[in-house]
Amino acid sequence: MEIPIQKALETGDAARQSGKFRAAYDCYQSILKADARNADVLYRLGSLAIELGCVSEALHFFRSALDGANTPAACWRGYVETLIQSNRIDDARKAIASAVKSGVSPDQFGKIIVGLNHMDGNPNSKTSGVVRKNILDTQSLDQAIKFSQRQIKHGSIFDAKRALTDILIKFPKNKRALELKKALSDVTSDTAPRGIDPPQPYLDPLIRTFHQGNLISVIDQATDLLKSFPSSAVLYNITGVANAGLGRFDTAIENYTQALHCFPNFPEAYNKLGICHHERGDGVAALRCFQRALALKSDYAEAYFNMGNAYRKIGDNSAAITSFRNAIAINPNYAEAHNNLGNALTDIEDVPAAIQSFKAAVEINSGYAEAYFNMANAYKLIGETDAAIRCYDRSITINPDYIEAYQNLVMIEAFDVSDPRYLKMVELHDRTNLNSGLRSRLCFALAMITEKQDQLAKSFKFLQEGNRLRKDGLPYDITRDLISADVIMAVNRDLQRCALHDDLSPPQPIPIFVLGMPRSGTTIVEQIISSHSAVYGAGELGFVPKFGAAIAQGGADIHAESLKIFHDRYLENISKLSGGRPFVTDKLPQNFKHIGLILAALPNARIVHVMRDPVATCWSNYKQYFTTDGLGFAYDLQDIIEYYKLYSRLMQFWHDQFPGRIYDLTYETLTSDQELETLNLANYLGLTWEEALLSPQRNTRNVLTASQQQVRKKLYQGSSQDWLRFKPYLGDVFDQLSHK
Repeated sequence: MEIPIQKALETGDAARQSGKFRAAYDCYQSILKADARNADVLYRLGSLAIELGCVSEALHFFRSALDGANTPAACWRGYVETLIQSNRIDDARKAIASAVKSGVSPDQFGKIIVGLNHMDGNPNSKTSGVVRKNILDTQSLDQAIKFSQRQIKHGSIFDAKRALTDILIKFPKNKRALELKKALSDVTSDTAPRGIDPPQPYLDPLIRTFHQGNLISVIDQATDLLKSFPSSAVLYNITGVANAGLGRFDTAIENYTQALHCFPNFPEAYNKLGICHHERGDGVAALRCFQRALALKSDYAEAYFNMGNAYRKIGDNSAAITSFRNAIAINPNYAEAHNNLGNALTDIEDVPAAIQSFKAAVEINSGYAEAYFNMANAYKLIGETDAAIRCYDRSITINPDYIEAYQNLVMIEAFDVSDPRYLKMVELHDRTNLNSGLRSRLCFALAMITEKQDQLAKSFKFLQEGNRLRKDGLPYDITRDLISADVIMAVNRDLQRCALHDDLSPPQPIPIFVLGMPRSGTTIVEQIISSHSAVYGAGELGFVPKFGAAIAQGGADIHAESLKIFHDRYLENISKLSGGRPFVTDKLPQNFKHIGLILAALPNARIVHVMRDPVATCWSNYKQYFTTDGLGFAYDLQDIIEYYKLYSRLMQFWHDQFPGRIYDLTYETLTSDQELETLNLANYLGLTWEEALLSPQRNTRNVLTASQQQVRKKLYQGSSQDWLRFKPYLGDVFDQLSHK
């Protein structure tokens, strides 16, 4: 057995090195079928998961490898590095100690230990019994002093402080070290003097170059000036602006940090530094910067505006609304703040107030195309189609190249191929300089128009192009979802061992999870359920993945306490939405991955699994441009089919694990016998019968999904056969799926 396993390992390794992740995954899985505890394979699967960005799943594989015999030292190192990546620093230190105790040499963790000690800022910090070396262990006193001076000159304050601390540990009265430490304290204090900036005649040519838009030249000129004025906050700030303008946010962060070393009381630098952190996705760091800017300059409207954007990005809509309103209070004519306030109000479904904010924005700036676009989206949410069309048209009049506006307009207004707007879209599509993201959006819109005009060959060609471009813009590999599914099923045993029981006081409200494949009919089913007076329709909530994905996917320790924390956080958040109603729907389709977690932590939850003809579901995904980037499988027919198989395998697993706990509802049966299926659904949910359940199209709640327009219409039969019109262009691609 050893030789075939070794050959499979080599084959898998070769596939992984050449970027063929699916082939590598299949090789490793074939070994696990014969030897489920093979530490070498589990380590490789963990490493593969890291390469694909599946950090939680990687922890599961590394941890599983460590449970076996003959664990390779590299597995311990991979486990520790992944814990650090997950910000579980204390667990990383404990893991190093466990590794050393089990016989792994501390040298395996040399750089990691140094990094952990840097986090401490403590030269004597210990990790697994290893002490970071004092700088004087490897350098002379004079070399260490010169090293400190160089770090101060280059702005590396942390390294300078650490070196000086090392020196003073061994030579506490060293005069040069004490003087440098005092100077360093002065430079980094809030009362530090401003660095010396170049005289205005030096700055004027630089500013002219900046206004001409030549950002590379700005950086070159500023860099030359910094040789003569190395402590100029203004020069570092200008360089940061130029680098940020070029999308070099990491470099810009270094520039603004240097500016703040030169002049700590520099609110504009804090504000711009916050914008860079926001662009890199670090909302916490961004908010700290904006707060610091506002502490220095309380009437800083732009900092409040940027803070609102940061709060909105991390989902704190209440704080975002407050921030935008603060910006407007300082500057009532801040059109962008009115616009973004409208977006934040839309997020909390206060659409009337949002529309008023958008109107305020266009009153200040009548040429604000984006505000008209956002106003159109708001009108569309509440079913005011005519008003939405007028606003989209207005945004296109202002900006004839506004592709997102054309894309949204096509969804609510019938175009024919003689419409000037269609002709403009074709002209945009034919431009050679159009970026791939916008071209993809345009292709989906053109495919919809030409399909409605029965130009199916042209429609399919647009779909192929749009999907190819969208796929190219998303680094998706189906292997990532396959790994995640494997881990979810493996972890479920531990989840159920620690499951909470339904003798807990019944939660108020009771969550109703409506889940299944995307485009399977989950939106219309939620619309039916939320037509009941006892139900609040909350739409696609992100609370399960936000609070529980790490637990469900092997990235966090599983015990009754962690499940209770998830239970309490989830119910606390949906209670804020419920308006006092006893039931709340959560219609995130991909919650089908987390049914084990849901039933372990929320034993009173209801689960409605919506099923639709497999081919119809897959085809509907291929036709849809999703505005979020989390559905990377949807832009390639083979990826969609593989994802559907994965979904089917997981759902079969859940049915086997939880017989009778999941309610299956078939979309085609619902459309053919709506009253009977709705009655059965109400009985399962424990809802008394109300006639409103039969008229979901009259439900006025806001719908934020791709099915926004369909739910405004009566249920109709036959939609699952629409794909047959394109069968001549699809070949046998769907033959691997059974369909009705």
